[in-house]
Amino acid sequence: MIFGGMITVFSNKIVFPGLETVLGIENIVGKANVVYLDGYAYNFTNPDAMAKWIVGVAVIGLVISGVGVRVCFKGKGKL
Repeated sequence: MIFGGMITVFSNKIVFPGLETVLGIENIVGKANVVYLDGYAYNFTNPDAMAKWIVGVAVIGLVISGVGVRVCFKGKGKL
């Protein structure tokens, strides 16, 4: 439950440094929506795509929390 809640609360922090490093910003927002600046900096021009990833991670966190609640409260009498 707690793990899912933390995923939901920190979904913004998970997507940007975590998934961006693993998947790459071009895969998340689309190659056409990334503008590279000097050095390693970049801007992305499609905030809707990033919002979809953040909401997706938050939903996964809610599902994990829901499963945790169900296991803790509904599963006690099943043993």
